Amino acid sequence: MAYTDQILWCRRMKTFFSTVDLDKDGFLTEEDLKKRLEMRLAEDSSLNQAEEEEKLKKVWIFFYNAGEEVGPGYKLGREKFLENMWKVTNKPEFETMLKTMTKGLMGKKTHITKEDHMKGVTKILPAEHASAAFDAMDEDKSGCLTEEKLFKALLFFYTNKDDADSPLNVLMGPLVD
Repeated sequence: MAYTDQILWCRRMKTFFSTVDLDKDGFLTEEDLKKRLEMRLAEDSSLNQAEEEEKLKKVWIFFYNAGEEVGPGYKLGREKFLENMWKVTNKPEFETMLKTMTKGLMGKKTHITKEDHMKGVTKILPAEHASAAFDAMDEDKSGCLTEEKLFKALLFFYTNKDDADSPLNVLMGPLVD
């Protein structure tokens, strides 16, 4: 099965790409990653900058580049990103890597409130989309996201191929073509 046959999955990944392409130049670069690091550190001042830089570097290599180490100035275009994400999300170790990434997103918190979520996510998504994403992840309507809820939502977003009715489809905002 080719990723190009998975229309819904491709739309989710294109949406994800457009969300993490912070400067909207059509490429993911180290500069986008540095901007995301600055945003992450601003969200949570208890984070260690060196540790966060190392985590983002690992995400850049494993997640976006399917394990390929690339040099400075590398630009990852959308089609190559889709190809890489297909490879990564279909690896046997993807769930383990995603659990590690989810722990990193949680930081030292045991839960994330909607208010906390909105503070961080509205830097990359409009408020109405950030709110809808939180509501979709908070299936039991407790007002909090646990590591388990966040992991479950991210796993769906990155791996589900055909559930067009799930509210989790818009985790990164309205789907793009």
